[in-house]
Amino acid sequence: MRNILNRVMRRKSSDEESAVKTYSGPNTPLANYLAYYSNLKSPGYAVLITGPWGVGKTYQVKQLIPDSESYFVSLYGIDTVDGIHDAVLASCLPSLNASEYVSTIGEVGKAMGDKYALAGFANSVWNVFLRQRLKPDRTIIFDDLERSSLWTNQKSELLGAINHYVEHRGFRVIVICHDERIADQLAELKEKTFGHTVMVEPQIHAAFEAFLTDIQDKFAQDFVTKRKSIIEEVWSQSEQSSLRILKHVINDVARLRLIMKDRHLENKDAIEHIIKFFCALDIEVRAGNLTRDLLLNRMKLHIAERMDRNNQDDIRPLSKIISKYSSSDITGSILSDEILESTLIEGRFDSEMLAAWLDQTPYFIQASDTPPWLIVMKFDELDDEIIKEGISRMQKQFDERAVTEIGEFLHIAALRLMMVEQGVIAHSMEEETSLCTTYIDDLLATKRMPPKPLEYSFDRLFEAYGGYGYWVSEVARPHFRAICEHVDQARHQALEATYPSHAAEILRQLKEDQASIFKTISPTNSGSNTLAHVPILNHIPVNSFLDAWLSGPRSGWRQTTMALDNRYEHGQLDRNLSTERPWLIDLDREMNARIDKETGLDAFRLKRIKPKIFSELQEIEAPDQR
Repeated sequence: MRNILNRVMRRKSSDEESAVKTYSGPNTPLANYLAYYSNLKSPGYAVLITGPWGVGKTYQVKQLIPDSESYFVSLYGIDTVDGIHDAVLASCLPSLNASEYVSTIGEVGKAMGDKYALAGFANSVWNVFLRQRLKPDRTIIFDDLERSSLWTNQKSELLGAINHYVEHRGFRVIVICHDERIADQLAELKEKTFGHTVMVEPQIHAAFEAFLTDIQDKFAQDFVTKRKSIIEEVWSQSEQSSLRILKHVINDVARLRLIMKDRHLENKDAIEHIIKFFCALDIEVRAGNLTRDLLLNRMKLHIAERMDRNNQDDIRPLSKIISKYSSSDITGSILSDEILESTLIEGRFDSEMLAAWLDQTPYFIQASDTPPWLIVMKFDELDDEIIKEGISRMQKQFDERAVTEIGEFLHIAALRLMMVEQGVIAHSMEEETSLCTTYIDDLLATKRMPPKPLEYSFDRLFEAYGGYGYWVSEVARPHFRAICEHVDQARHQALEATYPSHAAEILRQLKEDQASIFKTISPTNSGSNTLAHVPILNHIPVNSFLDAWLSGPRSGWRQTTMALDNRYEHGQLDRNLSTERPWLIDLDREMNARIDKETGLDAFRLKRIKPKIFSELQEIEAPDQR
């Protein structure tokens, strides 16, 4: 057994301890103090290393004190004092990982007899052997102090175990923790253990260089390297210290470069604008200061915050963010909200989406290839000749009713209201509103009005289109709202005009494909469910519906029963499908009439396929009839 113990505990000569240790690197308070501390023999106190989350505490300490001169022990998950001693022993074993340590201890235990193997034997090795052979020739580094479960309920025991290596074993001991989380608790205890505390500051330049080497693509690496000063400028304004966030931002900029077209990369001013804008928002999203909603509605919220002068700065989150970045247009649109949501929230970088958007920004816009409304919207960024051409083309589109895409039309309507307000168009807001609603009526009359979608969805059509919110002032808002309401009514009428064709398809499925009817008229977790929320059944005569239902194969009749019951669940008869209530009552009445005409199994068969919704309707209607 002695041979085994001697093999696993072989150490460097203690003469190494006498060598003066020096370190090269940034001249920081941490580097200066650890250079001094590492040359002390049995200092009698430990050093506490603190700093904000993500600042690179562990990385910096390990850079200053290499593995060959330290025993590194993570306290994360350790729940007993014995566990700390076992972890130290495992760290001290040369060239063995934790699992190999267990194997070695087991080997020693077996040499003494199986009854000692593993079960409690680590402690006996510690008590008998470690005191004799373990020497304080290195520095013990304890990491993650606050993440040990001992910190929750056995703080004194935890610090006592650490102090054992300082006072009784003569080690130099460094403890790393996120002091901000446990500052109040630690203040009462640390004086007994720690003789010095060092607050770590992030080493931005060194970290940046290290992160650059992690970028695999050479073009992306060169791109980020050339924009290093721009990224560092934005980072310094962010007031962030987490190097983890910085690393993510650098990687995101590299990914952004990989999806850019050459024609865009050639414009240095555009690239600088994009990088400053993108980095600032990326930092705030990753720091948790910008949620999806704040990110996508930042202009609207910023305006609201500015108008509400009663709010204090601490409850105006967007204004606080904007004030930090003097070189970044946080509320700007050099990248669209769609691109920001895709990249910063979803982690999806789409080359074609980015190219299409950049082509319409002032840096790259070509009047002939750009929608007139977008040119007019950018009147304060483009030359007068381009603006005049845009206004002329937009007027021609309006006169010829050329635009049928509703979002595009709403941009035109909003801009026309703006031009009325600014005296560019010489008539009143009311007159302009009437002209716009007449435009909609003309589209509807010529059957060119796009209908509302059949599928139920959250519709943001009246908030923005093409990545831009509508240009609507407070003066124009009621007039624009009236236009939107007229558009909504017209879209609904256009949808109703499609009902006959959809009703015909329902009757066909009832006759020929009852297996599909469930997914067509009721909501499910699969299938298109195109008519699940559309009040269309009341457009089908009840006799026609019953004839089609009962003319199909009997094996499929129950599919229709289940489809009807599922269609009206969750109070749909009081919500989207309220207009179908009278139709459903008539259907129940007609089905009862047909049952009365039948006898025997034929009548019984019809009774068995009656939807439960009929009974529920009768219970609801009964009180009204008394």
